[in-house]
Amino acid sequence: MLVYNGNLCNIEELSTLNDDALYQLMVENENDYKIYVSDEAIPLSYNDFQEKLKYWFNGGRNYQFLISDVKYNQIIGTIFFYLFNPQEFNINCSVFFIPRVRTSLIVAEAIIATCLSIQTQLKVNFINFSVYTENQKMHVIAKKIGAISIGTKTSLINPMRNVVLYSLPIQNLKEKFRNF
Repeated sequence: MLVYNGNLCNIEELSTLNDDALYQLMVENENDYKIYVSDEAIPLSYNDFQEKLKYWFNGGRNYQFLISDVKYNQIIGTIFFYLFNPQEFNINCSVFFIPRVRTSLIVAEAIIATCLSIQTQLKVNFINFSVYTENQKMHVIAKKIGAISIGTKTSLINPMRNVVLYSLPIQNLKEKFRNF
């Protein structure tokens, strides 16, 4: 279980001991979660949510982390990794942060720390992710961390929306943030 105590954020791996905090984060930020992560409905009860987590992890989700703000000791986001491909040395990633911190350095610290940890654990060379076309703030962050745009496609969850596909070479991340 990853436990990271950083300058701006703390990171812990999702487990049955803390999954209620993730559920609360999703419920309290339901509209933003639908806009930035998935149009899929948030489960109506905590028990339904636990079943959904089992489904996600049985369907290819490998790791999920809760991010908390050091200053306020509040859950501010989540980062999850899925569809690990050991032959291609890559994994997919998705992130969600509450509005208050989206443009802050907390997001960068959390993304960098989790990506470097996953690289160490799984020996991946690339972390792939998609961003809804209208999520301009995340496009800026993607470019700042060294991600490369590799195309666009229709969202699997909502065919009325498009996503930009990115690939983040871990070597780029290590070079940009070697003193991190």
